[in-house]
This record gives sequence, C-alpha cells and structure tokens, in this order.
Amino acid sequence: MILISDYDPRWPERFEDLRQRLAPHVADLPVSIEHVGSTSVPGCAAKPIIDLDLVVSDAAVVPEVISRLDEQGYRHEGDLGVQRYSTLKVALAQRFPADREGRAACSAAKSALVEELVAKSYSRATP
Repeated sequence: MILISDYDPRWPERFEDLRQRLAPHVADLPVSIEHVGSTSVPGCAAKPIIDLDLVVSDAAVVPEVISRLDEQGYRHEGDLGVQRYSTLKVALAQRFPADREGRAACSAAKSALVEELVAKSYSRATP
C-alpha cells in the first residue's frame, strides 16, 4: 500500500535542506533547484517523499550536472518515460471526446502507463 500523509508544514524545510546540500555542487552551473510534486503544494496530502528538479537553462551542462550529482550518490535515470506519456496523451486526445465520459475514459486508458512509471520511479528512488 502506498502511504499518503496529510500535508506536513515541514516539507518545505526538508526541501530547503536538500537544496542546500545539492547547491554547492552545481553553484557554478546555470541551474535552479525547484521543489516539485505534491509535497510542494501547501495543504495537499502527498506521499512523504520530497521531489525536486534541477532545471538547466542550457542542455549542454546536463552531462556535468549528472556527473556531479552521481558523485553525491544520486543516479540519473533519464526521464522515466515522460515522452511515452506525452505520446499516449496525444493519441488518446484524438480518440476520446472532450466531454465528461471522454475525459473519464481517457484517464482510465492512461492508468496502466502511469502505474508503470510510478512503479519505475519508486524502484529507482535514490538518496
């Protein structure tokens, strides 16, 4: 069973701690460290896992960011299927009407891929 917790006002602090640990390793690169996912939304129940993204303004620095974070114990796992999800969404949007029933059918049709991607992200969780 997946654990969902009520919003914890300490989640932003936990993100900030993570950001402070990572920031020195990429400070000279054009990146920002962003708190993402449900734990970043005040009042939202969520899995108690702090998600963060390193946003790069120049794709050329991605290999260096990956290398530096690898040295800190983080593993790069690619985009975990985001392109597959986008392709599926476009195909389903063409298949289902834009009414309540169509949206429900579209959501149901995405479920298998979403479950696969979530399972993949959990199995690859790193520090």
